[in-house]
Amino acid sequence: MRALILEAAELSDLGQDLGRAYRLLKRAEALAGGSDSVKKQLLTPLASVSANLGRFDEALEAYARLAELARSTQDMGTEARVRFAFANLALRRSENHPAPGGRSCWGTPWRSGARRKHTWSAVWTWPGTRR
Repeated sequence: MRALILEAAELSDLGQDLGRAYRLLKRAEALAGGSDSVKKQLLTPLASVSANLGRFDEALEAYARLAELARSTQDMGTEARVRFAFANLALRRSENHPAPGGRSCWGTPWRSGARRKHTWSAVWTWPGTRR
């Protein structure tokens, strides 16, 4: 299983055949019953490859699983990286699928303390929180 993950991660890092990388990771996911560290090694490239293929919902789901795993194992480093990845993914998703008014407040000065509400919560919600 680790060989599948490593091959897929290398394909992804080199920007080569993301479809093959995705299939390898899905095959590894079907075999994943291992330790938390193996699951972390799987979910990180799975989320990245899914996002690079435009499969944003699948990427969000993989990141959510990784976030929950990081939280349950008290891995603050991974949890921080996942939060950053969530933000990047939300930005990429909003660029590819813009919501009406979703970024209208960006690039305009905030006048006289009047704030406009941004729409990040419409794009994603951190796992375990309520809207």
